[in-house]
Amino acid sequence: QVVQLPTPVEVNITGITSSGGSVTIKFTTSNASDTTGSFTVVSSGSVNGVYSAAGGASIISLGGQAFQANVPQNGDQQFYRISRP
Repeated sequence: QVVQLPTPVEVNITGITSSGGSVTIKFTTSNASDTTGSFTVVSSGSVNGVYSAAGGASIISLGGQAFQANVPQNGDQQFYRISRP
């Protein structure tokens, strides 16, 4: 029996800016049925550190398969990932 496995969903960060104490992360997804609830923003103070949910993060839809995450800036150095829970 041949079974086709599902294609992995790709999330691509298309831009990131920091201004006025807030970080904005723009990203796209390859899954047309994704919604804002499909994602979580996680962060760490070290690129190889333990990542956990970024407090105060919100995600909005920009239409189609494009989204934007807004996160309060936390410290001088922070690393972010867009996660699929």
